[in-house]
Amino acid sequence: MSQSGKIDKTYSERKKKILHIITKLELGGAQLNTILSAEQFTKMGYEVWIAAAQGSLSHKAAMILGDHYIELPFLCRNISVLNDLRAFISLFRLIKKLMPDIVHTHSSKAGILGRWAAWFAGCRIIIHTAHGWGFNSLQSKFVYNFFIFLERLTAKITDRIITVSDSNLEKAVSFGIGEKNKFITIRSGISEETKKIAVQRQKARDELGIRDDEFIFMSVGNFKAQKNPLASARIAVKFLKKISNAKYISVGDGPLRAQAEKIFQANGIFEDRALFLGWREDACRIMSAADALLHTAYFEGLPRTLLEACALGIPAVAAEVDGIPEIIKDGENGFLFSTDDEEGMLNALLLLHENSELRKNMSLRAKSAFTKEFTIERMFEKLDEEYRVMLEQKKI
Repeated sequence: MSQSGKIDKTYSERKKKILHIITKLELGGAQLNTILSAEQFTKMGYEVWIAAAQGSLSHKAAMILGDHYIELPFLCRNISVLNDLRAFISLFRLIKKLMPDIVHTHSSKAGILGRWAAWFAGCRIIIHTAHGWGFNSLQSKFVYNFFIFLERLTAKITDRIITVSDSNLEKAVSFGIGEKNKFITIRSGISEETKKIAVQRQKARDELGIRDDEFIFMSVGNFKAQKNPLASARIAVKFLKKISNAKYISVGDGPLRAQAEKIFQANGIFEDRALFLGWREDACRIMSAADALLHTAYFEGLPRTLLEACALGIPAVAAEVDGIPEIIKDGENGFLFSTDDEEGMLNALLLLHENSELRKNMSLRAKSAFTKEFTIERMFEKLDEEYRVMLEQKKI
């Protein structure tokens, strides 16, 4: 760095090689932003690779990166001594073969295995992005404490830890996961162009067969325990029983989808009022049809869905966890509740249905909340700066 604080670009101009490692390329914010980062940084002159287990976004990674996308069949989310050992050996061999300048890991399992594989393989720059932490309230006390121990230990061999929200950063420091000066918040952003999708609202509603007088509320995300989709289903059922001119739309899939659908069926609510669309790569366009978004997660990083809701001007009713209050301000552009306050979330949705003026004002404030800090363009800029600083510090 020069005395002026600007980055000295006199270090080697050899194309710098980055290897991203993420557990599984399922459809999600962390996965999508990792792929988009790989695409952007390739355009910026880096040589970028992604290694991950196969998922619904694998085709997108392969289309963008070609043979720079490596599938790791043994890398899985659940703890498995045999598969974890196989995944570690595969990662170690891959890193020794590619000799990347930077190994950048994402998600809990890949973050632990990938960083240790990089360290043993002699990689000089190891970066980890925590899109949310692997220890959470759904785990047993032993597993919870074990993951904290692993994160503390692995932080010692990590050059930089990126969190997507200030809340996640403060949580890590409070649990003794590295010194604060090792951390930086770089928000997992969305394209500034997302705001333009709002003009497709009427077209999206027409495609879905929605009448002008119908109130539409949505949930978008993976049907896994973390996202608490059964709570969304219970809230939606109670709402639809009270309000006749309303529909619920769900975008996403996962292990709990069948259970969620059964909650609707058991209450006599079927496809004419509750639409389950599965995974949609145009989820944001579908979301433009909504009047409100329901998000009931137990824990998060910085949910892409809520950023999109703000960009589109859609008020959110959400759980007050982790990075969510950094984008949703209670009573301004949405409502926040404890995760288990299903009645509070239901009442907030009813209020939004009843009060069109409130919806309009919250919509305007939601758009105002979507500032440059939450854009993917700003994310690329800050990430590039971190890479360059690290490369210069290590004289690579």
